[in-house]
Amino acid sequence: MKKLNLKQKLRSLKSTPPPKVRKSYYTFSREYPAGNIPIKRRKNIKVKSKFLKYALYTCLFLFICGASFFTVNLGLEFSYKEPPAAEEIAPEETEKESLLQKGGVKSLYMPSSRLGDSAYISSLIKEIRKKNGNSVLIEFKTAEGKLSYTSMHEYAIAAKASVFDNDTVRRAVDLFDNAGITVIARVHCFEDTLVANAKSEYAVKYMDTDINWLDGKTEEGGKPWLNPFSKKVHGYITCVLTELYNLGVRGFILESCQFPFEGNAAGATYPYGNNFKDRNSALKSLIIKSDKALPEDAFILLGASATNAAEGNHDIYHGSINDTAADGIAADISERKPEFIIDKKTDYASMLSLYSDISRNYKDKAFVPVVDTADYTGSFFRAMKRAGYTSFILYNENGEY
Repeated sequence: MKKLNLKQKLRSLKSTPPPKVRKSYYTFSREYPAGNIPIKRRKNIKVKSKFLKYALYTCLFLFICGASFFTVNLGLEFSYKEPPAAEEIAPEETEKESLLQKGGVKSLYMPSSRLGDSAYISSLIKEIRKKNGNSVLIEFKTAEGKLSYTSMHEYAIAAKASVFDNDTVRRAVDLFDNAGITVIARVHCFEDTLVANAKSEYAVKYMDTDINWLDGKTEEGGKPWLNPFSKKVHGYITCVLTELYNLGVRGFILESCQFPFEGNAAGATYPYGNNFKDRNSALKSLIIKSDKALPEDAFILLGASATNAAEGNHDIYHGSINDTAADGIAADISERKPEFIIDKKTDYASMLSLYSDISRNYKDKAFVPVVDTADYTGSFFRAMKRAGYTSFILYNENGEY
């Protein structure tokens, strides 16, 4: 082959046309202006680029998750509270029991006039403990209708029945309560002169007139009574009980829960008699209403004479009063003194007979004898204990024992 000289080679190169130029390029195309990159290398670069992109997204995702976890964990640490130790957890509240359920009533009477006398109350607490007592009896609603606290009921306000302010009552109740002594309220029901006069439409009437019936002659101190058939009167008595409960009283003795019998009983008439089927059911209705209004740790006793408790009295109860919703009966046994004290000695047979009669009438209910200390000596109280009288209320008009 002939060797071409240099001039012929240069001539042939000049005659060769230039390559065509494309108007657009792609990053990894053959003709990219950056240079002639081999195909294999271009694929490797593409894979690496995708890897970097996904790695960047992954790192960003992990960073967000980590920041979220840190934020939530920090919030939980600030809001977290240590649970109380085992000994600090309060036990579940047990069902409250009344004083009767805890072993009976052993009480001394205190005149309501002494409610503001803290020195006297302190000395009485010592006397109650000396006699192994557990409660004190205070008359909070008298037969006249006076209230030894301030009632918000409209009848009490109209009759101006309230005597003591409630702060005085609370302080007295707190003194007894702190000493472990239960306060029992003596409450007269239908014997109420003040409200019967102030709200005469709810009083017992004379011979179906607008005149209030009296339990005796006016010149002899005859008094009007509230009508046992009136549901409004029942509501007032129940309100008194609940107000006293809110002041700390936990026991109640209902006196004059009966129809009046003294004086001209034949002339007494009772409006609203159609509210109940008969007189006996009207009395029982009040006791049921009172029982439902009071919590479980309160108790109700009916106040009665020993004779009425043992033998009944149709003239005032108009039927049996033994099966009421009351928790028992507080019977004044002082009237039976001639039977109990013979030649200055206690007659156990009479004492046990009375206990048997009353207990038989009230069966599983409590029997709490009320004893006037003016009528009996210390030896009599010891005899009561030996005879099986486990409960008692010692009464002294002046509260001196």
